[in-house]
Amino acid sequence: VLQAPAFVWVSVFSVSALVFTAAVLLFRALLLRGALWSALLGFPAAFVSFEYVRNLTTPHGTAGSLAYSQLNFLPFLQLASITGPWGMSFLLLLFPAALAIGLHLRGAAPKQALRAAGAGMGVIVLALIFGVVRLALPAPGQSVKVGLIASDEPANHGVVAEGAETGRLFRDYAREAAQLAARGAQAIVLPEKLGVVVDPDTTGDAIFQALADETKATIVVGVVGVSPPVKYNQARV
Repeated sequence: VLQAPAFVWVSVFSVSALVFTAAVLLFRALLLRGALWSALLGFPAAFVSFEYVRNLTTPHGTAGSLAYSQLNFLPFLQLASITGPWGMSFLLLLFPAALAIGLHLRGAAPKQALRAAGAGMGVIVLALIFGVVRLALPAPGQSVKVGLIASDEPANHGVVAEGAETGRLFRDYAREAAQLAARGAQAIVLPEKLGVVVDPDTTGDAIFQALADETKATIVVGVVGVSPPVKYNQARV
């Protein structure tokens, strides 16, 4: 779907795998030396540091972060309001680290095992409590009703070809966007890489600009913008 060369995917995931392996080996070395608290914190800190550096040094930002695995878990997602994705990734890795320490020491040092595992789990419980409370509280300030559209039709999966196929898809999405605007949506977001638009074709812009003018909604459309010889992954507003 993303149309990236195979060597790009291999290099991205290979580096992540190597860093994760190094973080696990660091955890194991610290744990075997009896440095329980360093092991508990070192494992998540090492991998989150890698995620943060990758965010600073690549054009893809936070893409690939472990935090994205929790987008549907709303109580935990609230942590991002304080820490960004970094705190989420940290706690996701703190959880197995705490479990591993507890299991490793349960026979030889049960009290230490309970303290380390309890501390790790306790932080996660506090984060979830924060999330539940935050979701229950009324949001301060002005609210914006956002509409999201995604089609499950097989013909709409992947990157749709340019020309008539993309035009058909734009019209289908515009019809659904109009319905959301009628229900009060002030901002409407369509999928990434919805279709392919080749310069100087502005069919999609015309369709959605007319709809935005009519409904007064802000519409965000993801397209592959082709301006030979290059392609852009665009969000057109």
